[in-house]
Amino acid sequence: MNSLLPYVSRDLQRQLRAWAAAKNLTESAVTEAALSEYFDDGREDEGVIVRRLELMNQAVARLQNDFDLLSDAFGHYVRHVILDAL
Repeated sequence: MNSLLPYVSRDLQRQLRAWAAAKNLTESAVTEAALSEYFDDGREDEGVIVRRLELMNQAVARLQNDFDLLSDAFGHYVRHVILDAL
């Protein structure tokens, strides 16, 4: 069995002991779970990022639609002004 003895502040050690005791867990179990979550390959983060990108894509599509509509309206307005001026 390998041993891991990294330094953490005394305040963090107290928090770890208190949290582990409150949850009826060992400090090693809490530390291992925290490190496992920290080193997770980011699949959960990837899902969040994909959802945010999809929302941004939808917003850009709405902006493109608005821009197309405004461009068309401006084109009609310019044609109307030019034809009235002739």
